[in-house]
Amino acid sequence: MSKAMPSKPLEPVAPTRVHFDMTTLRLFIATTELGGVTRAAERMHVAPAAASRRILELEAQFGLRLFRRLPHGMALTDAGRTMLAHARSMTHTVVRMQDDAASYRHGEKGVVRLAAPKSALIQFLPFDIQRCGETCPDVRIDLQEMNSQIVQQALSRGVVDLGIYEAGLGSIDLPTLPYRSDRLVLVLARGHPPAGRSRVTIDDILSWDVIGLNEGVISGAMPPHHPIPCVF
Repeated sequence: MSKAMPSKPLEPVAPTRVHFDMTTLRLFIATTELGGVTRAAERMHVAPAAASRRILELEAQFGLRLFRRLPHGMALTDAGRTMLAHARSMTHTVVRMQDDAASYRHGEKGVVRLAAPKSALIQFLPFDIQRCGETCPDVRIDLQEMNSQIVQQALSRGVVDLGIYEAGLGSIDLPTLPYRSDRLVLVLARGHPPAGRSRVTIDDILSWDVIGLNEGVISGAMPPHHPIPCVF
């Protein structure tokens, strides 16, 4: 059994200036998602040798090992995880620039990216989006469905402009305003073990199969000890 040795820092090629393009950034992101540069090259339609060279050049420019080379793939180093967050932010910014440019070409004044969980999309947002369209017809709303935890992450990274999320998850370091009040209710058959209680918590029902709007909606909806009213 061989023992992996810690990698030495790379010598930067240009310590005062870094040169890379969007293809390299997308290749870097794909390599992290797929666990290997060969599979990333296939996704990006780039020759594997050229893809590997781009990753090596990116590491050399930063003077950092972004990946640990393993027998069956590649894994991010701590430095690589930090650079990945920047790479994703930059690619999202470029996509937003392209969307905004397309909006102006079509006579619109811009795009507002809004993320929200399915419950808000179904109950509240249709009317609000319609009213916004009547008030600001030149602004396009890019609506994205995400669970509350992903909405918070997207807001923190600047991927979306506005986000709606469950307040019980805690606040993030951005200005917030209350949007709407909602209540999660548990519906169950008479005779089911929790049926004798007027209220239960998430912890009380996790041992049974739960039907919700989509996968993960219960765990991401509110804290585990939050009481839920029961309906029989």
